[in-house]
Amino acid sequence: MLPIEEVEQPDFLDLLEAAKEKISKYYPAWTNFNPADSGMAILELLAYMTELQQYHAGQLGPSHWLAFLHLLGIVPRGLEPAGVWAEAEQVGASFHLLSGTKFYVGTQIWETEKTVYMETQPLLSKMEKTPFYPFGEKPEPVVWYELSLAGTLKEGYVYTLYFDVDDSYPVKRNPIEQEEFLPLIRLSLEYGTPKGYRSCELLEDTTYGLLQSGYLQFRLQTPQKINTVSAWMPPDGKAREQYSLIFAAEGEYDTAPHINHMSFQMVPLVQKDTRVETREYKVISGSQRELDQVSASESVFYKIVCDTAIGVNGSVEFYEQTHKGFQRLRGYSSYLFEGRRYFVFVEIQAETIMMLAMAEGVSKESLTFWGSGAPDQLYYLPDKNVLGSAFSLWVEEEPDYYMPWHSVTDFQAAGEGERCFILEEKTGILRFGDGVLGRAPKGKIMITGYALCVGSAGNIQKKQILEIPGQREGCRLRNEKPGCGGADAETLKDCINRYQEEAKRQRRGVTMEDYACLIRETPGLRIKKVRVYPGEVGKNCLEAVVQPYTNDERRLRGGRYRENIMHYMEKHRLLGTKLLIRFPQYISITLQLEIAVKRHFSNVCQQLEAAVRDYFDKHVDLGQPVIYSNLYGYMEALPVTAGIKELSIYASGRGVVKEKNGDITIPPYGIPCLEKLRLKYVLES
Repeated sequence: MLPIEEVEQPDFLDLLEAAKEKISKYYPAWTNFNPADSGMAILELLAYMTELQQYHAGQLGPSHWLAFLHLLGIVPRGLEPAGVWAEAEQVGASFHLLSGTKFYVGTQIWETEKTVYMETQPLLSKMEKTPFYPFGEKPEPVVWYELSLAGTLKEGYVYTLYFDVDDSYPVKRNPIEQEEFLPLIRLSLEYGTPKGYRSCELLEDTTYGLLQSGYLQFRLQTPQKINTVSAWMPPDGKAREQYSLIFAAEGEYDTAPHINHMSFQMVPLVQKDTRVETREYKVISGSQRELDQVSASESVFYKIVCDTAIGVNGSVEFYEQTHKGFQRLRGYSSYLFEGRRYFVFVEIQAETIMMLAMAEGVSKESLTFWGSGAPDQLYYLPDKNVLGSAFSLWVEEEPDYYMPWHSVTDFQAAGEGERCFILEEKTGILRFGDGVLGRAPKGKIMITGYALCVGSAGNIQKKQILEIPGQREGCRLRNEKPGCGGADAETLKDCINRYQEEAKRQRRGVTMEDYACLIRETPGLRIKKVRVYPGEVGKNCLEAVVQPYTNDERRLRGGRYRENIMHYMEKHRLLGTKLLIRFPQYISITLQLEIAVKRHFSNVCQQLEAAVRDYFDKHVDLGQPVIYSNLYGYMEALPVTAGIKELSIYASGRGVVKEKNGDITIPPYGIPCLEKLRLKYVLES
């Protein structure tokens, strides 16, 4: 590699001489170059100021660049853990796989993100041959699908059903952002039994109605009454002999859900090694009878239910929040039931409490420091590559009362009393302020969140074996897709480059092209074409014609589509500008074509029809006329074509005009749609 030489900056004399040389070019009448000349004095002053600016610009360090980036509203990204879905291959016995359970790929540690109930035998019976359309290729506004089960669902258990949804359509769905997206589909579940149907409580749906890959978490609702007839099933009057799940979807799909795979044994994992964790729990009231079925005593107690591996197997402490800070709670008992840990308190005032859990083998002393109150305190954590998003700490500012502090990227914007710190993830160094920019801690510093991460090295290949050595040998996981999302901490240079790229993105609608670009990015939608043009309502009105992508050329009513676009554009449009969203008017096109084809081609009809449909799909835009000469030239240039004998275009629809030259003019909100193709071909002579 060639060495990179530092470019030498011109000094005062170089700058002055360069300015003198340009005088004859711009003002030849200036001939007095003596220092006593007033013009020369100005040139010397400018050369001095330029040299001074060059010097100070060369002294900018990382702290200056961080401050500039902070003013622009951007900070360097920290470590990002990789994620993956893995399916259980062997389950020795049914059990709850707790959140935070550690699996290994070699020496790399992965943790489960959710608590998943694992059955010994697969809960799904033999399904359709995958991939398949659960609601058909043309789903109606209200559709249902029945999934047969090989076993029964248990009362009070939370089940996780994973769906791998195919997204191989030409127009990709924009990434769904929870805050921005208004659901297109309302999904509900019922549990079918030989006695009737029971409703299921849908706890979480990351598929948003089977629009994307993800999971459904649900459980049976309290059986107040069992329905003999389901609202979604046709009343056939036949007794049910097996158990099933009935999925009902209300809404309008743009593309029909296409399922590649589904499983109750799929587990979401994230690459990190959690050593310390703090979680908030809601306190539940109970009675002594729950603990001792023999006793008739009804004395009241309070409990929390912990279903995380670190809380069940590690050492724990509990804290109650007061106006002085978090105060430690004492005097509680615990017991294990079905893999989860129940903590019982006799007397407690708060509705929620914080649980500080520490993994087995972790020394509390190694994660405890003592602040001296001196400025610019620095501490070395026991490890490097500390995950900043999982890191947190409390400081004991009064005896037995702890206050939480938060992380910042630099202290430039921190006030004198702000409780903040800087964590250097790569080196594991913890820094505090000087008392002027950020408070200097004095007292016990306790780490309350601590996890390690390998960043981009966590993007493992597919079909890796994840296992728990020495614990549940009967539970092994395998990932059919590679790990993704893992990233190393962003360097300052990478952060600056990212800002420069993001600055190029359109964030505000000014021109009609800006509005069209922003509409195409509406989260959760598949948008094929957009056209924006001046509206007829007023001066500050724009109309946007949006064509959703559908896999069978269905024409959507688009109520939720329109709401999503308006909701997204509300923060991007200029104040005072009115935006109207409408869906295209489809102009029916009939094409009559007589063509001579070359002899050595086969499947001529299919090739010609595909070429015509491709032309209308890719070369005819919203509101644009169908140009006769363009279509003629396109068909004539096909490899199969020997000559065109006749080409006629007929169109029907409101606002359609056929010109003398054969062109079809359509309204600005129209889109030509090929309905009929009357094709006749002859072999070349």
